[in-house]
Amino acid sequence: MRKTKGQIVGPLNREPLNRCNDATMQRCNASTFGFSLMFGVLVFGVSVTSVAQEQTTAAKIDGVWKWTFTMPDGTKAEPKARLKREGDTLTGASIPRPGMSIPITEAMLDGDKITWTVIRETGGRTVTTRYSGQLDGEVIKGKIESDWAGETRSYDWLAKRAPDTPAGTWKWETAFGAFRSQSTLKLELDGKDKLKGKYKSRNTESDIREGKFKDGEVSFEVVRERDGVEFVSEYRGKLDGDTIHGEMEFDFGGETRTREWIATRADD
Repeated sequence: MRKTKGQIVGPLNREPLNRCNDATMQRCNASTFGFSLMFGVLVFGVSVTSVAQEQTTAAKIDGVWKWTFTMPDGTKAEPKARLKREGDTLTGASIPRPGMSIPITEAMLDGDKITWTVIRETGGRTVTTRYSGQLDGEVIKGKIESDWAGETRSYDWLAKRAPDTPAGTWKWETAFGAFRSQSTLKLELDGKDKLKGKYKSRNTESDIREGKFKDGEVSFEVVRERDGVEFVSEYRGKLDGDTIHGEMEFDFGGETRTREWIATRADD
């Protein structure tokens, strides 16, 4: 059979494969449908994989990140950043120290590359600090550029994800005028949303009561006894990486008082 220009001849039936007549129409339609179905499944699979990768990246970046920074004078700072991805937007806050929060700007997440800027007023001038790094599991490694000392300088940067559990050892200081008291709390998760632990202040040690951890909030009671009378102090705070920030309510001379409570995670 003579080949017709522009056609592919099948090796078995020797009929032009690109020609569908009444006799072969059903077979042609089935072939076309099969190809379309395979193409659709392929495109859908690629789309699902892409979405899954984006969701995984979002899950990886969400949380509190911490690092240690050595100042030129030798002192060490332990700042943190709270990051959250919402759709195509990356938001968060820089936490230079407990109780202080500054919104980040110009935040971008491109694959595993992340950048953001922090602008704050200090000492009567504006300080701009830019962070850029690469996300690798539980670590972000990159550079910090800041003009806080006047001219812009670059520093190595290694941030690690902070634990999202209250389990561990916590410390804080309580002040009453000139009197200072150091407190230590060791917490353990007891089931899904219950806490148990030991509270220690000076020479006093006791088990906490009503310990709970729900929706990121830590709460518990500490009971002290003096002259046969119980005094209950209630603690409530929001877990933020290595910080619990909230308030404590206690009895003082028969009067209920409330004050700020900031506990920081300590090495066990």
